[in-house]
Amino acid sequence: TRASTPNGNKKLDAGYREAQEKPSECPVFLFFSVNTSGQFVGIAEMIGPVDFDKTVDYWQQDKWNGCFSIKWHIVKDIPNNILKHITLENNDNKPVTNSRDTQEVKLEQGLQMLKIFKEHVSKTSILDDFAFYENRQKLMQEKRAKQQVLQGQGGDEKEKNAANGNSAAQQQAVSKESAAPVPGGRAERLKIRC
Repeated sequence: TRASTPNGNKKLDAGYREAQEKPSECPVFLFFSVNTSGQFVGIAEMIGPVDFDKTVDYWQQDKWNGCFSIKWHIVKDIPNNILKHITLENNDNKPVTNSRDTQEVKLEQGLQMLKIFKEHVSKTSILDDFAFYENRQKLMQEKRAKQQVLQGQGGDEKEKNAANGNSAAQQQAVSKESAAPVPGGRAERLKIRC
């Protein structure tokens, strides 16, 4: 499951629904890049519309309203210098590496990016940092659970799981069609449209 900014969720939902209306199959792929990391970290496919009624609050301080399901296809680090030659006409001909959240990538440039992701040999991925963020999430949940107990509110299922050592990310990892959000700040998502 992923979330974006309110405006980003609207753009992604509209793009997904538009792609679903096409007579031939037209998946919406998202390219992920962590802000200021100097690299892209993966490609996922949007497999459902945005659910604007759900809220997610994992691995970060902020709560995100609205979320959608994704299926990861490639998870590996691709340095920006390998992708910066790809420019986007719909973004003042700036390199794809200078894109903002939910920037649309046209089919030709998207295919170039997919080819690079497929062929590039990388020794690292964002998954190398998973244990750090998982541990941080567990500590945040334990802190929230203690605060609620002190306030006399008890706790919901998430806090009970945290107290038992089961984090939301651990439970979520069982599902192949959902993935934890990209840690390290707001991720830049780029979408390819047919």
